Amino acid sequence: MSRQKFTSGDFHQLGIYDLELIRRLGKAGKKLLQSGVYSKTDILQLFKKLVEDPIGFKHPDSLLQNLAGQIVESSFHLNQQDTNIHKPIEETAILSQPLYYKVFGKEQIETDALEQMDTAMRLPVSKAGALMPDAHVGYGLPIGGVLATDSNVVIPYAVGVDIACRMCMSIFNIREKELGKLRFKLKESIIDQTIFGFGGETSSHVDTGLFDRKEWQTTKTIRELKDLAYSQHGTSGAGNHFVEWGVLEVKKEDDILKIPQGNYIALLSHSGSRGFGAQIAKKYSEIACQLRNLPNQAKHLSWLNLDSEAGEEYWLAMNLAGAYASDNHH
Repeated sequence: MSRQKFTSGDFHQLGIYDLELIRRLGKAGKKLLQSGVYSKTDILQLFKKLVEDPIGFKHPDSLLQNLAGQIVESSFHLNQQDTNIHKPIEETAILSQPLYYKVFGKEQIETDALEQMDTAMRLPVSKAGALMPDAHVGYGLPIGGVLATDSNVVIPYAVGVDIACRMCMSIFNIREKELGKLRFKLKESIIDQTIFGFGGETSSHVDTGLFDRKEWQTTKTIRELKDLAYSQHGTSGAGNHFVEWGVLEVKKEDDILKIPQGNYIALLSHSGSRGFGAQIAKKYSEIACQLRNLPNQAKHLSWLNLDSEAGEEYWLAMNLAGAYASDNHH
């Protein structure tokens, strides 16, 4: 029995998501298992009763009784005033009609995408929105949808599953006239050095310094996903991602790029945050869904308060995923 262990999933099934509370319960659970008196199922049932009513909890085991006292003192117990535990609250109502939003190229946009955007604009935290001509159905919010919310909330699935998916153009100081003799070499470089497909992993790593950033050690979720992110660093994923050579025409020098007028060879890439970003979106959207209890058509638009523990964690992870997505291109 002592070889059994508790996982975060065990506590999530009890409606417990607070990281500090999970740590305390896990430590206590390990000791109780080692005593040989309780099974894992017994302990989880005791934990459920303890967390639901730590004030009224009575048990002859001093470890459990002391833990109940710690929870009361730390305000971890589940009640309507507690915002640290991700306990589902009463159903959150949405507006009967969507707020007005601008649609560009409406005649080219599929009905399902328009309906998704309508739902997003019915959220009580929505403030403004717009739909681009290339919009199509996504997770919660349409791909090509733009949504502005209250300043203190974030919707993981509105940010997207592929966090910070983007285009990146690298312009080389090589004139178009050189394209003829370089064509084979450029084609060969794409074939040899790009990796596509679900779960694709890089064959060689370039040290950009990204993985030295302190953010990789800040939360358990990020630490657990670091190896996955490293294994896919510099790859492009599946779907509509691509890498392609082309010719860029610079009609006049601008104030930012400082590139002289002319035609240049350029590399255009389309990629995002790979499995790292997808796992972040999935985890924190699940937490948000537990909190909000929205109607079925709006569940994937559940939000997190940015001043909550989960909201702060997601914001940190999301920004790191953005830096990772950018680094993939470079």
